[in-house]
Amino acid sequence: MKASVASLYQAVELHQEIPPLLIGERCNPNGSKAFKEALIAEDDNACLKVALDQEARGAQVIDLCVAYAGRDELTDMVRLTRLFAGSCKAPLMFDSTSPDTLEKVLPLYPGRAIINSINLEDGGTSLDRICKLAKKYGAAVVALVIDLEGMALTADRKLAIAKEIYYRAVTVHGLRPQDLLFDLLTFTVGSGDETMRRSAIETLEAIKLVRRELPGVGFTLGVSNISFGLRPAARKVLNSVFLHEAVAAGLNTAGLVTGYRGSPLGGVEVSVWPVELSEGFDPAAWDAESGPDGRFVIPIPKELYPVRVFFRADGYEPMETVVAGPGNLAVALTRIEVTLPPAVLPPEPSDQARDRLGPRRRPPGEVGQHGQLAGPAQL
Repeated sequence: MKASVASLYQAVELHQEIPPLLIGERCNPNGSKAFKEALIAEDDNACLKVALDQEARGAQVIDLCVAYAGRDELTDMVRLTRLFAGSCKAPLMFDSTSPDTLEKVLPLYPGRAIINSINLEDGGTSLDRICKLAKKYGAAVVALVIDLEGMALTADRKLAIAKEIYYRAVTVHGLRPQDLLFDLLTFTVGSGDETMRRSAIETLEAIKLVRRELPGVGFTLGVSNISFGLRPAARKVLNSVFLHEAVAAGLNTAGLVTGYRGSPLGGVEVSVWPVELSEGFDPAAWDAESGPDGRFVIPIPKELYPVRVFFRADGYEPMETVVAGPGNLAVALTRIEVTLPPAVLPPEPSDQARDRLGPRRRPPGEVGQHGQLAGPAQL
């Protein structure tokens, strides 16, 4: 039986045929100014509007968090659960680590919810209580890889904590593996902290490890955390690239600040063709390195020059250029332009070169069978 969650109106599979399942996270006073102001004013209709707006933008699950300094979490959660349950088609995720709050709201919800979240920060006391509630009311559970030593940073530690949580939740409390959604933690790569330079790679490796060691479990991530502190234009691209890599590693649900539907790559594509290669050549893509000013640099191996480069981003006209080399192609995402030393910019390519290259590029933005961009190559 496939793992699903449900509202009063519909059921939604946790493992989508084209992942990820998208979780709207704006119903949170710590992440949305509009929701915070509505919650403080006890304007429940305005709170509901935040949820419905996310549904309209493609969110398939709505995360509901009301924990805020000076507020009574239990009272607010009970009141909004009743309202959201009758008005939202998307199933709810109850974002609370309080067993007392969860014990009150789970019986009120006429569907199958997700509990967000459990961890081992207190050694497992709260985890045991919440897992018992999840078993009783049939809820799925998000599990964060945090223990008494803090948040896990390396893939090996993430795996070790995930195994301990799995043992308690599945072996001790009887939850099904598919009812667990492991959040292996996303940290910003824009802080300048050397200890965080590999954080994204460690998270991606952890997804692969946990998927192999604990078959059947699911995964979720707060994807937008990866780009915290960067410019908005760079954030969009970095979020999309990281989401693409995470889905490839095994991610099946993702929490985004705004609900969004479409290619995980978010409409960004960079393709590179060696100009002189034959018709049978498959174009290659190269990983971009981000700089502190929101610029992404695409390193191109010198042996491939001269090359034709195609760049496309949502909201901008597609751009093509031929680069003679050597050097890097730098794309300033705030303006979508190519900046290169004048010496490496050749004249406009010949019609013959254009005719040879043109048939090899599929239309940009064409969606493939796995929900990825079906262009010849991807950033």
